[in-house]
Amino acid sequence: MKWGMICLLSLIPFLVSSQVPTDLFLLNPNAYKAQNRNAERFYDRSEIQLTGVNDTLEIFIGENKKISYRWNDVSKQKGFDGWLGFNNDIEKFLQNVKSLDLAPDKNNYHFIFSPETEELKVILTPSARFSRIDGEFLPVYRHQVTLTYFSNLMEVDFFLGELDEILILKEADINQLVADIGEENKWYTDYKKKKFYKSMIISEDGEISIETFQNKENPYYPKLNAEVGIGLVGNEIPFMVTPRYNIRLKSKKDKPINHTLFFAMNLLTFQQKNEENKFIMGNDVFLGVGYESDVFFNKTSIQYGYRVLSDHGFFDDHKFMTRVDYTIMPRLKLFWSRFESLNFNERYTSSLNLVGLTFTVY
Repeated sequence: MKWGMICLLSLIPFLVSSQVPTDLFLLNPNAYKAQNRNAERFYDRSEIQLTGVNDTLEIFIGENKKISYRWNDVSKQKGFDGWLGFNNDIEKFLQNVKSLDLAPDKNNYHFIFSPETEELKVILTPSARFSRIDGEFLPVYRHQVTLTYFSNLMEVDFFLGELDEILILKEADINQLVADIGEENKWYTDYKKKKFYKSMIISEDGEISIETFQNKENPYYPKLNAEVGIGLVGNEIPFMVTPRYNIRLKSKKDKPINHTLFFAMNLLTFQQKNEENKFIMGNDVFLGVGYESDVFFNKTSIQYGYRVLSDHGFFDDHKFMTRVDYTIMPRLKLFWSRFESLNFNERYTSSLNLVGLTFTVY
């Protein structure tokens, strides 16, 4: 068959299906509770695939990727949470493939199979990869097999030169190896904080090495950080120092939006003249509590504070502070602060506005 015809046929998926349970979460009640959850948010039944995966483990044998585990949340899969592995499912998958009029020795396929619902999707693919091994030019990657486990919210991919290779991988006891290494490397406890992508390399000598990639944009919380800045209020140009204590609020794994509660101390220093017409340093200290989120793409925060200390301060009559920060660069923020007297005995309250820039030191 010519490659041009294969490209056209690759657009036509074949689907073999059976009756789908009304609630796939019931297949494994220990994995995820169905209450207050929309199951379709996690998987696409028509495509037999998960809608979102956040944790990945790729297994290389030699230089070639052979297996990939993908989880919605690996921290919920300690000991695979009752999952019995894919050994029996491979037999079931091969039986279904043999019942179809396919030619895996001549064509390249992507098989997507759900052992839980007995659905199989077959996609003819136009590309393959070959390599010279021991003097022979052999297929390294022709077929991809995806086993989708809706109830565990996980998928397992196999990347095969020949379809029969999946039987060799089945006998290698990969599942137990992954479970043991996951415990040893604390994937099930540390992932929520930092780890999100892992590779396991098995050399030709059988030696195993692990590479774990970390998300530097999602550091450990709670933590301290500090900002310095400068602003303009009236004719004054204050210098600012703002140390913060941050507490990351828990968010859903499939919605990677950061929400942070923080407590801050805002120190504002002014150079001003006293009654003797001499320059002195004035200081105001506001304690505040605030909320920060990147729901608007860049980090945005709002903070409410009250002045607790003053030494020749500028804000003697304006003890209440409202502050909004917007991140314009990774460490640079634009801010606006409003200071009010909030004297409820008067009809009108006075206010001062401060605008400026801050730089996150650490």
